Amino acid sequence: MNDKSSMKILLIEDDIAIAYVLSEALRQYGYVVDVVHDGLMGWEQATREDYRTILLDVNIPKLDGIQFVKVCASVAVQYRF
Repeated sequence: MNDKSSMKILLIEDDIAIAYVLSEALRQYGYVVDVVHDGLMGWEQATREDYRTILLDVNIPKLDGIQFVKVCASVAVQYRF
């Protein structure tokens, strides 16, 4: 899995401008990036797709970054994060 195009990244960022800049920069380096704008949408997306990396803001609506990580840790046996 050294090919960057096979490394899917989930970006969870509520600021549209920041999300755009980060996702475009990552895409220019060859990464595949999915963007969502709140923690709940991020959780739903993370459980549907196989991401190698999840990049998230701490202050996001609906499920903040800290809570998101806690939920991930609590189900880490079931999902590959």
